[in-house]
Amino acid sequence: MINNCVKPQPRSASYFRFLFLFLFVLMVPVLLFHEEAFCAQATLAWDPVSVSNLAGYKVYYGTASKQYASVANAGTSTTYTVTGLTAGTTYYFAASAYTTAGSESSLSNEVAYTVPASCSYAISPGSASFTSAGGAGSVTVSTSAGCSWTASNNSYSWVAITSGSGTGTGTVKYSVSANTSDARNATLTIAGVAFSVTEQAGSVSPSTYTVTASAGSGGSISPSGSVSVNAGASQTFTITPSSGYKVASVTVDGMSVGAVTSYTFSNVTANHTISATFQGGLTTYTLTVTKAGTGSGTVTTSPTGTNFSAGTSVTLTANSSWGSFFSGWSGACSGTSPTCTLTMKSNTSATATFNSRWRH
Repeated sequence: MINNCVKPQPRSASYFRFLFLFLFVLMVPVLLFHEEAFCAQATLAWDPVSVSNLAGYKVYYGTASKQYASVANAGTSTTYTVTGLTAGTTYYFAASAYTTAGSESSLSNEVAYTVPASCSYAISPGSASFTSAGGAGSVTVSTSAGCSWTASNNSYSWVAITSGSGTGTGTVKYSVSANTSDARNATLTIAGVAFSVTEQAGSVSPSTYTVTASAGSGGSISPSGSVSVNAGASQTFTITPSSGYKVASVTVDGMSVGAVTSYTFSNVTANHTISATFQGGLTTYTLTVTKAGTGSGTVTTSPTGTNFSAGTSVTLTANSSWGSFFSGWSGACSGTSPTCTLTMKSNTSATATFNSRWRH
């Protein structure tokens, strides 16, 4: 079977004109050759012979010069198409004229024509699959010598052909970029044959990530809870101990980063955690309670004692004796309420004033 039947444009070099003498009272036809590689056929043409008893023309042809294994009657037409020729084979042609009386001229000039070899192509493999990481591959093109071919990726941006043309048997090389999206496929055209490339889906990077922030008793962290951070952005957390406490430890993604009061996540590309713990009672302060006035009474503390850890909340209660009354506080406490609550942040003094109910 002949493939790739192409009808080339006529070429002047394909026409051969020769003038011959009369023979048997006939003008020998001048054979013209019209090269047509149209499904392995050739069309021949010649100048007409001017004789009154012309009956027609014959076309002789074969695969050896001057040895014609076949003959065809062209009738009175000055052209004839020989079909069924074999691709890649050289044929030789000549023509003669014959009369109604049966006389035939000598053969015309001989022309030769080589039928172009048909170009069929095969590729191996016919498809390829890649993981999301991408990679490189090659395809072997098999064809006859002299048959040229090209390769095209058909505008797929993620498949690049690095070596894509040749003549005869050769190799196409290509590369596939990494995939960060859904699975995809492309169809390349190699030597006119479809070649399928598929690539697995890749992981899709989220646009935001979450930093989970928490703090134990004795302080706070800000911001706290589930904090959304844009991919590639930064987020700073501030750790603040309560009064009388200090930062004991800050842990990021399960690893201690020390007793810091601030921590920044830079170029966030994953979820994270941050937590803070605090220590209290490391510093003690002295509470001094005194009494004043003309009366008498007592002052109790809850919790009891005179030395308290930093940040401890202490309640003072003034109790007047019989014949006296509580008239108010001064110092760290104020007002006339018999109770006063204060937080130990430093050494502190408070005075309770009692006065007598009797006048002297």
